[in-house]
Amino acid sequence: MDEWGLSAGDVVELRGLSKLEMNGQRGTVLPLEFPEQAKALGRLAVMMEATGKRLSLKVENLVKVQSTAGAAKTGGDLGEEWSALLNERGKSMGLPLRCPERRRRHRGAEPEPPRQLVLMSLNLCHLSAEPRGDEIGLSRLDAATSTGSVPDIICVQESLEGFDLLMRSGYTKLISSAVKAQPVREMVYNNCDTLQNLPADSADKLLVNELYIRSEGSQWEAVESGVEQISSDLLLAGGDANVTGPLATRSVVWARLRPRESSEGPFVFVLNAQLSGGALEDQFFVDQLAHERGRQLERVLEVFRQRSGESDLGVVLGAAGALSSACADRCVDPPLSVYFDDVVANYHRVMEDAVSAGLRTTDLLEQRFCEYLCAPSEALVAQGWDFVEGLDGFAVGSSCGFLAEHLATSRHIPASAERVSLEGFWRRGDGEAPERCSAIKGTLEVHPQVQQSEEHAQRVGLVELPAIGFGTCFMPEDLNERVAESEFRKMVDELSESAVLAALSAGVRLFESGNKQMNQQSVGRTLWTAVAAGIVSRPELFIAGRIPRCKDQAEVRREVDMLLRELRMDYVDLLVMDIPPERAPQAWPWLEEVYREGRARYLGITNFDLLGPKVCVEVFRDFLALTEVPPAVYAMEVHPLNNNEEMAECCRGLGIQVMAYSPLGAPHKMEAFMKILTRSDAQDMRPLLKVPDSSVLNDVGQRHGASAAQVALRWNLQRGHCVVPKSFDPAHILENTELFHFSLSQREMSILAGLHKGVRAERFLGQSHVQGKKALPKMTRDAQDACEAILSKIRGPGSGGEGGAEEQMQQELAELYRQQEVCQAKVTSCEYQAAAASSALRPWCRAARACASRWAAASSVRRRSARARRP
Repeated sequence: MDEWGLSAGDVVELRGLSKLEMNGQRGTVLPLEFPEQAKALGRLAVMMEATGKRLSLKVENLVKVQSTAGAAKTGGDLGEEWSALLNERGKSMGLPLRCPERRRRHRGAEPEPPRQLVLMSLNLCHLSAEPRGDEIGLSRLDAATSTGSVPDIICVQESLEGFDLLMRSGYTKLISSAVKAQPVREMVYNNCDTLQNLPADSADKLLVNELYIRSEGSQWEAVESGVEQISSDLLLAGGDANVTGPLATRSVVWARLRPRESSEGPFVFVLNAQLSGGALEDQFFVDQLAHERGRQLERVLEVFRQRSGESDLGVVLGAAGALSSACADRCVDPPLSVYFDDVVANYHRVMEDAVSAGLRTTDLLEQRFCEYLCAPSEALVAQGWDFVEGLDGFAVGSSCGFLAEHLATSRHIPASAERVSLEGFWRRGDGEAPERCSAIKGTLEVHPQVQQSEEHAQRVGLVELPAIGFGTCFMPEDLNERVAESEFRKMVDELSESAVLAALSAGVRLFESGNKQMNQQSVGRTLWTAVAAGIVSRPELFIAGRIPRCKDQAEVRREVDMLLRELRMDYVDLLVMDIPPERAPQAWPWLEEVYREGRARYLGITNFDLLGPKVCVEVFRDFLALTEVPPAVYAMEVHPLNNNEEMAECCRGLGIQVMAYSPLGAPHKMEAFMKILTRSDAQDMRPLLKVPDSSVLNDVGQRHGASAAQVALRWNLQRGHCVVPKSFDPAHILENTELFHFSLSQREMSILAGLHKGVRAERFLGQSHVQGKKALPKMTRDAQDACEAILSKIRGPGSGGEGGAEEQMQQELAELYRQQEVCQAKVTSCEYQAAAASSALRPWCRAARACASRWAAASSVRRRSARARRP
């Protein structure tokens, strides 16, 4: 083992293992049993300290831990070389980030074969409630579904609510548009001719679109589904055949599918919609509905973009009226020109709109009509969707839409389509001949998406975490003066804008934000303006965003959408999940999906350190064992009064960078707690609890020509942490970046690390708002005892402040009583009771009670002391 610099009994630390949760753990090197074999394999036997297990590990993954016996503690200092590198690179210093993709389940394995998905589209034309008999209907459906490949998914258009033949044919209903549907009577604008051709009991039933999945034998299952309205809130007027009123509601039903027993995909997003159009609505194609069909199809695609993953395959199938302009002249039964001449051109509404639009000839009018019908297909082509070949003819057969049978996919894949006859499935009315009906069936070969990180190659950005950042969270405590409520929002926007611009001019490129912040929109607007003005480019920025709510996958998507929308960005460089640690294992896969979609370049986590020093590391390692995309950054409150040594060491061993928020102890939060104390207690407690007021930090700063805040920030940097201080004072913002003109010695680092008191600013802020008795938040035992001693101190005349505590309380109480007497003299007794409950008088009452309580306590102690001194 000499050639490796190790010997039996040495303590080693594990580094660079593929099982991320094992990195940073320590063990003891065991004596060699077979030296030649160990040398050939490059492995050593190690006894793990935490578990006692004996592992055979590669030498390259073992780092010898230097003995600390007799050596002075360094306070986490990374050494002189690191400090010199900080001073050399200055504000451009960055911390390397681990590539998030670490576990490849199919590494070295043969690519998975494509999975076959069979879909069928069926338009029931209002008459599904009256097939030619249940037995005939079932037999026709069985013949259609059993011919060739059995459909996994059936898309039904223009069905009536309550139709159940498909469920009796071995299918389960996934989703219906009933929640956004209208009765048939309203869909046809109460047109008498249309209603006469319908069964008597169907006019008042809801007209719906539905999705069905095969109950047994399918390789696919639905992950989620939903329905969205796609029609505009338009009011039609002046139409022939008494067509007037609101535009009939149209909606899209969708389902996200994945192969059974596979959580990794491939995923297929199936969309089923029926667009506006048909014999009644087509008369408005020149003016009122000229662009409606195209807008509806764009909304269908927007549903796919918002709810699907980056690698999802989108499928639009059926008779949605998406007619291809290349096939417009091939429409049959009847041809498009016949439909235009016999139906559309005979409407007076069409002729009146044609005159207004300057369409003087029939050819121009027919060309406009063709453009109107083809608008959906043009929208599909413009978005890069691919039409599947195999459907040679198109049929016009519905009074609620021009039926153009089609199959389109969001990207090109092997696919085929065919028409399936359903002739004789239903009848149009009593005594009439059966209407011709057909369905289309499509077969897709869906290949797994092996390269799931292609999007990240397009997301150009920093590959290092900047060492200095800027925290943008604004709180009311950040205001130095009281302002009117009407002026508050304006002042927040102005302060946020000026602070972000000051940070940019100071060389800061890391900005942290979060959905809890009241000023996130102001921050996003300022950064967007700076990028547009050329002050900085987007790849030069490193944007970290927090999401605090992750109850389910839908909520995660809403949180990410809100974050990106308010920041005005397509992606963030770091997405931090800010939730309790016990909920992290369940929610993390949803964050990994956001990463794979390319909306976050790196992932981060926080709050495990709140579990306490004895359990936080163990729970964090257990969490890492469950991740596919591990966090690259861990965010926590770190400053000399709360060094978080255990989590810092754990992250260093795991190769996870630490982002230290509140690196100055959040003085504004601590000051909110000080306001509930007496002036004397607050004066004595500030040096113990507020980082900038620490006498030790000020003494160290004087030796280096730096402020206490700069010393605290430099202490974090020399520990290898990224710092994100917050300030809305331009002078302080610049001061917080000037950290590279001095270095702290190991002795000074050790002294500052010894200031640890477990002081967490968030706990003190929360305690300041607690109703009832105020108590100190949880800290270390020594800090708790020191603060309790201050609070229990009996102050005599002349101690702390302008006068004695007792005299001061007497004056405050007398003044409060005088103010109450003035109020009582001005109002009646009833009015006084109302005023006492108002916000103006309530602080006086609370302060009076608190002051009286302290006065009584001090008097009681004085009387007991006097009695004790009596002989």
